Amino acid sequence: MAVLRQILAETLLLSVAGGALGLILARFGTTLIVKFLADRLPNSTEITRDAPVLAFTVVLSLFAGTLAGLLPTVRFTRTDVNEALKQGQSRGTSDSGGSRTRGLLVVCEVALSLLLLIGAGLMLRTLSQLSSVQPGFDPNHVLTLSIPVPQKKFATPAAQISFFERVLQQVRATPGVESAGVIDELFR
Repeated sequence: MAVLRQILAETLLLSVAGGALGLILARFGTTLIVKFLADRLPNSTEITRDAPVLAFTVVLSLFAGTLAGLLPTVRFTRTDVNEALKQGQSRGTSDSGGSRTRGLLVVCEVALSLLLLIGAGLMLRTLSQLSSVQPGFDPNHVLTLSIPVPQKKFATPAAQISFFERVLQQVRATPGVESAGVIDELFR
């Protein structure tokens, strides 16, 4: 039983370390994406690693570690150790059940690795193509801003509309302004 606990502890430790390494790489990756593509991506400031991402990573790491630790332990509990030692069975000459399990795990690892590589490649291609998308207007010399409206001062929708109409008139009257407009939400 102590060997089984040790196998499970080792696989959990390795999977948590892998999840932590993944989070570190994600931190640097998102920082690079924001640094190089911030001017081309709307809401680039919202690209973060938050609590749900951390929780998902922890749960996935624990699940993968538990699964990877339980498979050998289940295999180990099925084998009669005394009988295997008497027959001189070594690790290299295990039965076909163990080699099938290892083969299945290798196939799953390769498939998941390919899936992740394809996903990363598609994401990089999409981000690269986003830089060449024409937004339908000239984004040079465009200014956007968000104005918070105090609810106490402008309690009714009519008061808010009149406030924004006054602001819009003043902005349009500013020298150098070609056009101005107001919308509810800039990015959603």
